[in-house]
Amino acid sequence: MKPANILLTMSENTGHGTPKLTDFGIARTEASDLTLTGTLAGTPAYMAPEQLRGEAADARADLWGLGVVLFEMLAGRHPFRPPADFFAVTHAIIHRPTPALGSLVAGLPTGLEAIVARATAKVAADRFGHASDMADALRAVLASPGRWPERSAFLAQEEPEDTTRRVGAAGCT
Repeated sequence: MKPANILLTMSENTGHGTPKLTDFGIARTEASDLTLTGTLAGTPAYMAPEQLRGEAADARADLWGLGVVLFEMLAGRHPFRPPADFFAVTHAIIHRPTPALGSLVAGLPTGLEAIVARATAKVAADRFGHASDMADALRAVLASPGRWPERSAFLAQEEPEDTTRRVGAAGCT
């Protein structure tokens, strides 16, 4: 799951968009394995930690990607500010904690930060078990009374300098 694979179809009648998922090129069933063992298929900046480590992944890896997309939508940036360097972004996803949304965006509805944090938990077992569970949690936030932040809260905010050390091709720092 990544932003490039989410399209909005606009209704001429309502002017509202409906999200559609595209590009199921590496989707697989439980009984098949369409990728070679020891290889990665996907965009590293949106891959769950277990995928990057070459471990077995299930639907919770997709929820990780969705959590990263939600983080980006709310904060205006990727949680790990992925550089072009494959090793640096994979190291950050596996080892650095996901930043707290509340520290980047003021006035988030109660529960929204917790949903994104759970979706981007480093350990798959700590994430939502099913997409329907995450959808139910999001519906509850949308239905709860409260005010969403003003649009200006999401616009270019001053960010601290990234002090992540780059990982070299040999995996050494």
